[in-house]
Amino acid sequence: MARLKIGVYDPDPATGPRALGVLEARSRTRVELHGPTWALRPGRRGRADDAMGWLESLADGEVDLALCPIEAVRDLLDERVAIVGIPERGDPRDVLLGSFSEPCSLAKLPAGAPVAAYGGRTTGLLKAYRPDLEVVAGSDLSTDLAALDRGDLKGLVTSYNRIAGTSEVRRIGEAFPLTAWIPAPGQGALAILTRKGESSAAEVAEHLVHPDSMRAVQAELATAQRLVLDSTASLGVVARTFPGGMRLWGMVVGEDGRQVVRGEVSANGGPPEGPAAELAALLSGRGAASVRREPR
Repeated sequence: MARLKIGVYDPDPATGPRALGVLEARSRTRVELHGPTWALRPGRRGRADDAMGWLESLADGEVDLALCPIEAVRDLLDERVAIVGIPERGDPRDVLLGSFSEPCSLAKLPAGAPVAAYGGRTTGLLKAYRPDLEVVAGSDLSTDLAALDRGDLKGLVTSYNRIAGTSEVRRIGEAFPLTAWIPAPGQGALAILTRKGESSAAEVAEHLVHPDSMRAVQAELATAQRLVLDSTASLGVVARTFPGGMRLWGMVVGEDGRQVVRGEVSANGGPPEGPAAELAALLSGRGAASVRREPR
């Protein structure tokens, strides 16, 4: 491959130059960076549609390798593309944002304050920890940030990686602890994607792989694959590696926040699928499948 075309689809503006630096130092292949290409499919809206556009650009040959957030493509992969690695992971935590002038912790938000959340997991956790708040469904991030500045919202919960490298980090009032407010599987990690059978691109991608991050994310995704949950329940799972093993925390939370099932396992050695299967069995045994929105 004379020139490798890499599409970088990540909100952190440092990702592209960082990847380029690694590849220039370790690979003899010439690299051409593309992106961020948020308008690959003009007129389409929503993170899922954006992610589908990224996958199409890879499958159609516009790029040979793609770097993009795992949570954006986790449920969209098809037989044309494959995840071949994970670079060093960013911060997987969720954060509470406020206005620039008034960032605030969750505990200090006044009762009844409107707070935006994205998806069932953050909605359920907000209601579990602060049932006295008004939790509203977030729309798109830029619209909700403007609502914060107008005072229409008093807080907004999102993943740190959505604002990494931007001025919005100054809005953070609280970064939630990983083992209590457990993030979504793979949160904070990028996937390295190639077309299936593209061996030359996969060989170059090896230079970007971070083994500990990859093992941790593999365990998280494997846990998710083993659990069958009600449509109103969401999974949080995060892994931390240590020399010779890993620790894995998991949580299933109902959208109304009334039911939360938690579990934790440790493993010494072996493939990441081992602790994943153990955690999934533990959560199932504690009633993960029965977690659902209670009737009003």
